This record gives sequence, structure tokens and C-alpha cells, in this order.
Amino acid sequence: MNWSQYMYLAWVCLAGLILLALLVRLLPSLSAEGEERRRTAPEVALLLAAMVLGILAIYWNFLLGDARFGYWDLGSDTLEQYVPFYLELVRGVGSGSWGPWNFDYGLGASLLAFATWANDPFNLVTVPLTLVLGTSRLGIVLALVQALKVILSGLLFDHLLTFYCRAPLSRVFGSLLYAFGGWLILWGQHYWLGTVYVDAVLLALLVELLMERWTTPRFAGLMVATAATVLMSVYSGYMVLLFAAAYAIIRSIHVSEAQSPLQWLRFFLKLAAPVVCGLLVSCALVLPYGALITGETSRVTAAGGMSLSQRVVKYLTGFVPLRWLPLIMSRILGNSLVTTGDVFSQQAIPYDASQGYLMNSYEFIMAGVGGGAVLLVSQCLSHVRRECGTRDRVLV
Repeated sequence: MNWSQYMYLAWVCLAGLILLALLVRLLPSLSAEGEERRRTAPEVALLLAAMVLGILAIYWNFLLGDARFGYWDLGSDTLEQYVPFYLELVRGVGSGSWGPWNFDYGLGASLLAFATWANDPFNLVTVPLTLVLGTSRLGIVLALVQALKVILSGLLFDHLLTFYCRAPLSRVFGSLLYAFGGWLILWGQHYWLGTVYVDAVLLALLVELLMERWTTPRFAGLMVATAATVLMSVYSGYMVLLFAAAYAIIRSIHVSEAQSPLQWLRFFLKLAAPVVCGLLVSCALVLPYGALITGETSRVTAAGGMSLSQRVVKYLTGFVPLRWLPLIMSRILGNSLVTTGDVFSQQAIPYDASQGYLMNSYEFIMAGVGGGAVLLVSQCLSHVRRECGTRDRVLV
């Protein structure tokens, strides 16, 4: 190992100590509970500084071009698919030859065949920046876009937490846990999966804002975010919208304080309206891709020929064997323990060898939030037990 590549960590540690000293100085104001639901300047500054330090600690060599920013998963997706696609995209946009059919990528491919990559909203940053810096620096651009995803995740989550928490320091702590979650850092990277990480918190925030006050800009924001999420990928869009729907249902019961099912339904339908409009905007892709996903892909038609509804019931009602729980907890407390991507050994988790494909670490839990999340959840449950009424206890 070339230790000289990691000497920069000494400067990062020094900057971290300076930031810690500043935190101690600002501790009284950051730990005081505010009356209004808004962020303070010291809170945002501290969050940004901590995220920048974390980004530099993790991505320094990638940002300088001293290391290749790649996605070392099973197979060679990065070098043989993702990078060539983006090189052709940038060159096509620069020359004005980019169109619905690309004759230079692979054996020729339709733009819709790679809609997930082509419609990634972060292309609005990736493509112009690569045109300015040159295709030879695409690796640096991808690292910069990854840093942008981390920063957006933290800032959006900090805004979302204003609906739950009045102490700025607690919001900063929670936002850092989300921004540097193992799923984004280890698995999202520069792939569209990292975009989904941002989409999820953005939709939750827009739902909260619309519940707080119904206005035309907030309606339009939720509609556009829904359309953009689905247009990028019907597959991941379904997952994000399923999460957003569950979030909206649970939170609306609390926020609306409805006294009857009819009152709650009226309140919820006002939240659903912009989502429906966003889905209508994206219908050009929703219908054909929805039919493809539900009718032809192995993710739906596998597992012994079960129908989609049977698979949904199986996954919603099933649970992992109890013998897996110690390993799951160790990965949460151990901040996701980096793995090689190989199937877990039977010494770690005893399982039926015929089901070994289910044990790939890509599918296994990647919490990546460490013991901090366990502490926050414990504090939340303690507060709920002491302070909340029966309905809110049930909702939590």
C-alpha cells in the first residue's frame, strides 16, 4: 500500500479538530430548542463543513485524479457499460449528434434502452462539467457529482428534520448519518442508485411542505419531482413512490388530526393530486416500462412461477430467520462492514445452498449508519413513550 496517498488525512484531522473546537464554542446555541420551524445559519454552516470534511476524507484521491473512481461490483459494469455510455453521451452532446439512436455505443442502442442513465437529473451537472473539463477527466467529474449527491442528501434531510426536531445539533447529527449512509457511499456511488437516495428524501420533504401549506409552487414541486423520478426509472421510481405513499399515509394521519376517515381522505387526496399529475406527465414511459417490468423480467416472473401479487404478499409477510439477526445488527453497528461482493459463507449465515443467490451482499442490508442511528431511534421511542398520545404511539 502506498501510504503517501493518505497523508492528506493528517490535514483533514486537523481541520476536524478546528471544527470540533468551533462546535464547542457554538454548543449553547446549537443545543437550544428553537420555537420556529426553521434552520439557523450556524446549523447549516456546521453541517456543510462536516460534509465537506467527510467528502475530502473519502474522495480526496478521486477528486485529484490520483485514483480511478469506479464501481467495483460483481462484473465490470463501470468500465464496460457506464463509462463508455457517458463518454458517448458527452461527445454526442458536444458535437450535436446525440439522438434517439446511438450507433457508437455497443452494437447500437435506442436511447430508451438506457433511459435510467440518460434521464438521470444529475446529467445536468455531469454533461456540462465534462464538456468544460474534457472527457479525460470524466472520473473526476463523477466524483464531484457524487460529492454533490452527498451534500444534497444532507441539506434536504436537515430541512426534513425541522418537522420533527427543534434542536439544531440533533438535526445536524441526523443529517450526517443520512448523508454518509453506507448505501450511498458504498453502493450508490456515481450510479443512478445514488440519485434515488436523493429522490427519496426530496419526495418526503415535498410531502411535508404540502401538508404544511397547500400552495401552487409546492403542488408543482411535488408534481415535477414525481415525474422526474419515474421518467428516470420506472423500476426505482416504483420503489421511491411506494416509500413516499407509506410516509404520506402515516404522517397525514398525524398532521391532519382528522376526526373521521372522511376528513382524513379529503386531506390525503390533496396530497395525492400532484403525484397523480406527475404520473400522467410521465405516462409515455410508465405504460410500456410498467408492462415490461410486470410481464417479462426475471425479477417478477422468477421464484417458481409465482404471480406478482403472490410475490408481493410473500415479501411483505415474510421475515428473515432469527439466526440472521446477529449479523444484521453487527453490520448496523459496524457501519455496514465493507464486503467483497461475494456470497456470504454458510459459517456466517447458515442457509440452503440452493438459495445462495439470495445471500449476495448487494441485496443484503447496507444500513451504513452505525450506532448513531440506534441511539437516535432509542431516544425517539423514549420520547414517544413519555410524551405522545395513543394515536401517535400507534403511528410510530
